[in-house]
Amino acid sequence: MKESLCSQLIQQSPMGYAYHKIICDEAGTPFDYVFIEVNAAFEKLTGLNGNDIIGKTITQILPDFKKSEFDWIDYYGQIALQGGEKDFEQYSEPLKKHFKVNVYSPEKFYFVTQFIDVTEEKARENSQNDRNLYLETILDTTPDGFWVVDSNKNIIQANNAYCRMSGYSRIELQGMTVNEIDADEKPEETKARIERVMKSGSELFQTRHKRKDGSFFDVEISVSFIDIDGGQMVCFCRDITEKKRVEQRLRESEKSLIRSQEIAHVGSWHLNLFTNEVVWSEELYKMYGFDSSLPPPPYTEHMKLFTPESWEKLAASLEETRTTGIPYELELEIVGAGGKRGWMWVRGEAVWSDSGEITGLWGAAQNITKRKELEKAVYNEKELFKATLLSVGDGVISADNSGQVRIINKVAEEITGWSQADGFGRPIEEILNLSTDIHEGKSLSARDGSKIPVESITSLIKDEEGLVSGVVAVVRDITERKRKQEEI
Repeated sequence: MKESLCSQLIQQSPMGYAYHKIICDEAGTPFDYVFIEVNAAFEKLTGLNGNDIIGKTITQILPDFKKSEFDWIDYYGQIALQGGEKDFEQYSEPLKKHFKVNVYSPEKFYFVTQFIDVTEEKARENSQNDRNLYLETILDTTPDGFWVVDSNKNIIQANNAYCRMSGYSRIELQGMTVNEIDADEKPEETKARIERVMKSGSELFQTRHKRKDGSFFDVEISVSFIDIDGGQMVCFCRDITEKKRVEQRLRESEKSLIRSQEIAHVGSWHLNLFTNEVVWSEELYKMYGFDSSLPPPPYTEHMKLFTPESWEKLAASLEETRTTGIPYELELEIVGAGGKRGWMWVRGEAVWSDSGEITGLWGAAQNITKRKELEKAVYNEKELFKATLLSVGDGVISADNSGQVRIINKVAEEITGWSQADGFGRPIEEILNLSTDIHEGKSLSARDGSKIPVESITSLIKDEEGLVSGVVAVVRDITERKRKQEEI
């Protein structure tokens, strides 16, 4: 009965399972291994049919297996010959997938692998890294200072431009509060402003900041509120010292509008429908944070282990499976020991008697909290990216590594006369048509043929390996500044 239940657990587990025997040469060196047993999840995750591979070696099944950069045979061979257990993540070149693997040896020459496919998780991580890199490139390219402040006035992020303005390093700024650099605003005024921005969503104001050497400079701040991690303020700081001097000479007062906009572990359980007795595996105890030396909570108390919304879904699915035998799969938010929340993937199936009667329910569960947190982080990064790009007071144009335009922000649309829709996919030099005159300086030829005096900075976007993946250009219309200078 125990062996039958164990075999059933293995076959119905969502985690891939395979039992192998290592093959050694005369010197005792592993050079291949043969498949003895696999489960259904193994077939689903690898695309290999169990009937086709049982009794065959890995090199017979995948002839190019030994060409992989990672030496799977040697790695598994050490476990099979020396015993022990290891957990690792590795990319399988023949299968083109990332796997998280647990391997152990039940007896010499034999080893068991259990694994899950983490290819999508890796792809999401890479996508998030690319987005972060793109955002960092824009922030370090813009001549405006940038920082992020939490709801307690602590500076938690700053760009290179603001470091140059203030004379502080990033590390120094990340240990400071807003009132340590703002020379005009009192702590209670800053607190009131933060509360105001949290309600209204954004604000534009002017103040003075104090440099590390004790000198002061005038800044214009564009701040937007983002409701993540307890509330954060995304701030763009433009040094307006020169502008203030021009305004003073002309005895004029002018406000500059800066646009700102929004920026695997697996457990199992069994429920006896006649007695309501519940049995949990060790891993399920860990997921809920309960002591495995104690019996699990009775079924009637299980609603407390989930949020109301998740329990409603689960209760409905359990009832359907109990009456129809139709399996279910759900993603549920759990409430573990001490009220700690997390997420798990669950699958439930009916247990049938020989007479065709449903006598119980069996299920598997996997902790997907990390994946959910990653999805939330990706979402937050997207929102931060959007708000940041739209809050930049300069025109931003980006292109891929072939020079085709991918992004034109609102300010760039106004400067160039090209909309995002019309400019997408065109060569960047067609949109960013720059020329330099020895007398007039740099200018941009807009779509309508007019020439606009501008300042511009162009930076390459590079990936983690240093390869160019695109280019981002920041352009500023200086028509008004030139007019004032000419008036002087």
